[in-house]
Amino acid sequence: MLLTTLLLTTSIYAGQVPEPSAKEVKTVLDYYYQGERPILAEVYLCAKVEEKDKETKHNCVERFGSTAAKGDVVYVYIVAMVPRKQKGELMVQAIHDGVVRSTKDITLTGRWFRSRAWRAFALRKPGKWDFKVLGGSGKILRQMTVNVPADS
Repeated sequence: MLLTTLLLTTSIYAGQVPEPSAKEVKTVLDYYYQGERPILAEVYLCAKVEEKDKETKHNCVERFGSTAAKGDVVYVYIVAMVPRKQKGELMVQAIHDGVVRSTKDITLTGRWFRSRAWRAFALRKPGKWDFKVLGGSGKILRQMTVNVPADS
């Protein structure tokens, strides 16, 4: 329920969003001011993060599907709520055909109600690419896959 409320109370979604109940809002606000660890609202693979347009700056404006071309850059894009004055440590791993190719750290802070972070990875080889978001303890929080065909 808290995650649903978080999704409804953030402004990252276009269109009309149902108004949450007062109880839902209070739950989210209480967690923001008194919670202890981040909650991942969304994690997905992104093809483009906006850098110029003020209305959509730092938003993922184009998502990846299940396939990509050799040489494409994929962003692992994370949207989270981090309680005020707290931090969250994450790791993002890029795994090509079962072999870890890269691990990048992310620190999320509770400076804003909504925290966004992304890390870029180049898809230099054909095959199956898995991307894992891990908590500070190494627990897998999310996993996504994109395939790069050999003929791309």
